[in-house]
Amino acid sequence: MVKFWAPLIKRFLAPVMVVTVSAVAVQHSLAAPIYDMQGFLGQTHPFLQPVPPLAAPQNVPDVPVTRPGAPQGTKPFPSASPPAPQPVSGPGPMRLPSSFEGRSGQGGGARNIKWQKSPAGSKTTTSDPAPYKSNSFLSEIRIGALVHDEGPFSSNKEEGYDANLEFLFASPGIFNFMWSPRPHVGVTYNAYGDTSQAYLGLTWEWNFLQHFFAGFSLGATVHDGKTTSISLDKKELGCRVLFRESVTLGFRITKHHSLMAFLDHASNASLCDRNEGLETFGIRYGYRF
Repeated sequence: MVKFWAPLIKRFLAPVMVVTVSAVAVQHSLAAPIYDMQGFLGQTHPFLQPVPPLAAPQNVPDVPVTRPGAPQGTKPFPSASPPAPQPVSGPGPMRLPSSFEGRSGQGGGARNIKWQKSPAGSKTTTSDPAPYKSNSFLSEIRIGALVHDEGPFSSNKEEGYDANLEFLFASPGIFNFMWSPRPHVGVTYNAYGDTSQAYLGLTWEWNFLQHFFAGFSLGATVHDGKTTSISLDKKELGCRVLFRESVTLGFRITKHHSLMAFLDHASNASLCDRNEGLETFGIRYGYRF
């Protein structure tokens, strides 16, 4: 029985339900109000609404503010209102010191300036330090270790090392006309039994770059070497007394102590038959009094 009615229900009941639902939907849509697009377009944009004016600020009393944690009696901070601008007066006329007087007494140009001496005790700055002046008769002692018979101006025959000791004295006033050289005397002793010498002369030195100095010396030396010899390891110095010259380049560690490179040369300037010359070079230490 069910099998008989089921197909009939599907065939006739389904169309009826579709028609009924459609009719209800159409009736509901006709009953709804129609959306008015023209009214929407006629409304004012919300961003174009006039902004109401801000309320005028009320008068707030000027209350001093005290720093948090400040001890009692501390002055409060100044008020927030800036101070009234104060008039600024310009600089007055520039006047030269009374020491800058012209020839007429009314102040002249650079040609008429009268220079005054610096007060006692004031310091003056210069590019180079003032030359050192010793009040002692003995100005400086120098000692050195030198390489024997080595140099650019003579042949090498002798060997060994030399010990050097030199004394420099304060320059006397009679030497002022020739840049105040210091007299010196010294000895150079060869530890290998070759030529040793004793010498004297004058030394000139100049300071530069604050701590450096350079100098040279002229003088004479007497030696215990050979004047003539057939030996291949002995110098033929020709004369017993020779001319002696030296050059020095040094650095002043302090006012009293210095280190220097040193080179000396001794020869007879071809005044004797033989003139092989003798040179030494090395380093020296100096102590100034």
